[in-house]
Amino acid sequence: MMLDDKTWFSLRATGIVKLKTSLQFNVRKYAEMRGLSLNKLAVHARMSRSYMYTILNKDANPTICHLLSIALALDVKVEDLLANHETPNDP
Repeated sequence: MMLDDKTWFSLRATGIVKLKTSLQFNVRKYAEMRGLSLNKLAVHARMSRSYMYTILNKDANPTICHLLSIALALDVKVEDLLANHETPNDP
């Protein structure tokens, strides 16, 4: 079955939003578990505090290199950062 462009773009956008939300949630969760403030996490990940803030609070599109840096700083896998965090009541 072929999806029309409007449906495909809508599904893609929904998936991207969920992925970004999961990333933001998981980075905060792992940082808190390790007792790292977001400022300290930025230092450990070797990125600016402002970019870390943008990743966690705005609509950033971090590169795979940035994701890897954050994962290394938190001692987790990149896939752990992107893992779905939805609750059973989420659609």
